[in-house]
Amino acid sequence: MQKKISSSIERSIKIITLLTLFISTICHLNNNLDNQKNRSNKEEDLINENKPLMEKLKFLSSESEGCWLNAMGRGIGKPIHTCKNGFEQSGLLCYPNCDPDFTGVGPVCWQTCLNNFRDDGAFCFKSAAYGRGAGYLLSNKLKCENENPEGCEQYGLLYYPKCKSTYHNVGCCICSPDCQEGMTDIGISCAKKSYGRGVGLPLTCSEAEDYDSGLCYKLCQDGFKGIGPICWGSCPVGYDKCGALCLKGQTCDGEIKQYVDGVIDIVHAFASQNYIEGVIDILKFAKEFIYPICK
Repeated sequence: MQKKISSSIERSIKIITLLTLFISTICHLNNNLDNQKNRSNKEEDLINENKPLMEKLKFLSSESEGCWLNAMGRGIGKPIHTCKNGFEQSGLLCYPNCDPDFTGVGPVCWQTCLNNFRDDGAFCFKSAAYGRGAGYLLSNKLKCENENPEGCEQYGLLYYPKCKSTYHNVGCCICSPDCQEGMTDIGISCAKKSYGRGVGLPLTCSEAEDYDSGLCYKLCQDGFKGIGPICWGSCPVGYDKCGALCLKGQTCDGEIKQYVDGVIDIVHAFASQNYIEGVIDILKFAKEFIYPICK
């Protein structure tokens, strides 16, 4: 009797020890998986949603040779944001660059205000004018020239100092700044010259980017083709492409292609949700199949 009790106690101790070890192991695993929980859930959700696809395609792996295309994420796409060479952005459109000394505003190129003239839209407001004195009597021409190195000119019955370079006289006594070539002098301002530059073009991607469905993505490396956030590789020689799968010895008919395209949808959905860059392990999403990744 005593031996039976002792044996029972020993078994209880062993069970308690094993339970303790089991609970400790589970806690350790939970701690390690916490940081990956959200992403794993997303992956599993995507895979579980497509379980029927996986089941229907199992027969392929035993009837033909095949491999999955290489897939590389290229990050989240960004909206179109720039203009091609020779064009500049104005608002949300791209227009041809304006000629030198012209500034573009939408579909119109306007002369640029220079010489410290104030830009008033279609006009350039002149800098300050200056007076050239009360003038010299006709008999004092020599005195006028001696006192004014720039020379003198007659206006009416008096001589006046000539206006400085880039200025011209207005009446007898005022020197006003000259307007730029092409502008019309209207007194205190100059009316700008302008010309049209056509209808604007939509914004686009830079030369270092790839445009796809209204977004700009990083260019794929050689041998890969970009579709949305994924760069897809190509099939080996002798294999036929069937969605994300390369087959040898099996026809890619409409039904098979429809099912295999579902794998592409899964990978695209995952890349779009996680904005992943770099190699994507497509076998995570097609793990029901024995096919390897194409070499």
